Amino acid sequence: RAAFIDVALHTSDDEWTALSAAADGVAVQRHAASGTVRAVVELAAPVARCAALLCCTEPRMRWDTNLLPGTRRLLQLDEHTSLDYVATPGMGPISHRDFVDVSRVELLGHHRHAAIAADDDDRIGAHRGTLLRYGISCVVDEIMPAQSGFVRGSNAASGFVFVPLGEKTRFHYVVNSDLKGWLPRAVVAANIGKALVGIVVQFRGVAEQRGAATSDIFDDDEESRALLAQFVDMYATLDSGGGGGGGNGGAGGIGGA
Repeated sequence: RAAFIDVALHTSDDEWTALSAAADGVAVQRHAASGTVRAVVELAAPVARCAALLCCTEPRMRWDTNLLPGTRRLLQLDEHTSLDYVATPGMGPISHRDFVDVSRVELLGHHRHAAIAADDDDRIGAHRGTLLRYGISCVVDEIMPAQSGFVRGSNAASGFVFVPLGEKTRFHYVVNSDLKGWLPRAVVAANIGKALVGIVVQFRGVAEQRGAATSDIFDDDEESRALLAQFVDMYATLDSGGGGGGGNGGAGGIGGA
C-alpha cells in the first residue's frame, strides 16, 4: 500500500517522462526512479461508475478484451481485498502472461477504512475522496499453479487511481510489472505502454458510453448494478460522514481482477 501511494500520489508530474507521444488523448509516462509506467486520461464519467466497471472481475470480463478466459477472483479475503488470477494475451514480441495478485480497493478518507488510514492522515491530505485499487503479486502455487501456455509474471505495487473531478474522473493506470523472459526492459516498457493505451481507450468508451453500439452493462446485469450502488454509497457516506456503505452485496465484496 505504502509503495503504491508513494508512487501513484506522492510524486510530482516532473518526475514522470513521456514514454511515447500521447495517443487518443491518453498520456503514457514512466517514473525513472521506480520503473513504473502509467497511462493518464480524463474521463467524462463519475468515479463510482468508472470504479464499478474496472475494479471488479464480474463487470470487467464483460467488456475488457485484454483479459483472457480463466481470469477470475480466486478468494475474497475480506470486504475489500481479494486474491485474483489474471490471464493476459501476448503483445508484440511478448507472449501470453498470467499473474496471481492480492488486490485491495480503498477510498481515501472513508470512515470504513479509518483503521487503515489512521496513521497517515497527513499523507492523504488533499487526496481525500480519491479511490485506489492496488495490488501486488504473490506465490500461491497450491491455489493457482503454473498454467500451460502462459509465463507467470509478477507485479510490484500496481493498480488504478480514480480522482473525482465533479462528474468527471482523472484516471491513472499504474503498472510496475516484471514479465520475466529475456526481452530488454525498454522493449517491455514500450509494449506495456502500447497495451495500456488500448485498454484505457476501450475502458473510456465503456465508461462514457461512446458510440451507438455501446450498451450499458448496468442496464441488464443485476450484479453489476449492485456493485455500482456500493461505490455510489461509499461516496455518499464519505460526503456525509455517516455510517454504512462498502458492503459486499450481490457482488461478493469489492475486489477482483
